[in-house]
Amino acid sequence: MKLPPIILDGFDIGYATRTDAVGKSTYHFHTGYELFFLISGKSNTIIGDKTYAISSGYLAMIPPNTFHQNTYQTNDIERYVINFEERIIPDVFQSKLKLLHKEPIYIPADLVYMRGLFASITKEYHREDSLSAEMIRLILCNILAYI
Repeated sequence: MKLPPIILDGFDIGYATRTDAVGKSTYHFHTGYELFFLISGKSNTIIGDKTYAISSGYLAMIPPNTFHQNTYQTNDIERYVINFEERIIPDVFQSKLKLLHKEPIYIPADLVYMRGLFASITKEYHREDSLSAEMIRLILCNILAYI
């Protein structure tokens, strides 16, 4: 499989569907933020010292250097994971990121809209044009503004 080019340093996105998902991910952390969007399935998600039962439509915003782990409760899952460093976000959104530290789990009011944003940012990530980095920033800011 060909890996996408590095369009925006400090940003990565993954999308997965699995039919054998029951089980645990490793207990780990990232130096940047992780934005986890579970489209379908169920998971017990540890973030720091708390465990959250999440299901289809839930979104988790995990702060930098915070240990976390997913234990999938269903075989069939569909999910997006975005990892990003704070430095790629415009200053106006820095305070929004800090507010998201207080409660890491969200249920977007409009799941179709949120899923569309994640699909758009994934498409942009796999493009190789001169506007992709800025489009990724804009879509990410749209996601952050919406949650």
